[in-house]
Amino acid sequence: MLGWLLARPRPRDRAGRIVRALGWCACAVLLVRGISVEVLLLTDTAGQDMDVSPEQRLWTLLLWNPWFLVGGLVFGMAAWRSGRAGAQVAAPPDGASGRARSVSEIVL
Repeated sequence: MLGWLLARPRPRDRAGRIVRALGWCACAVLLVRGISVEVLLLTDTAGQDMDVSPEQRLWTLLLWNPWFLVGGLVFGMAAWRSGRAGAQVAAPPDGASGRARSVSEIVL
């Protein structure tokens, strides 16, 4: 639901700021979780006391944990883009229809 809300253009009102803040929080939580587990597994800080087999560690490092990193990056990009898109919604380009006059206005 949060990803869908971040993908929609929002004006710079309180609801838009709350959605962007939640997007940045999701980004931070996913990145911290992904990076911390990577570091813990790669440095083997628990030593032999850990009940994780080498096969489980490999699968976690290569298959499971990268999705947390990718998810954190995607939420961060969506929150960043949502903040930039909000300015365009609040002040549409010239014209009654709100359409951009050229391709460069759409991209920027």
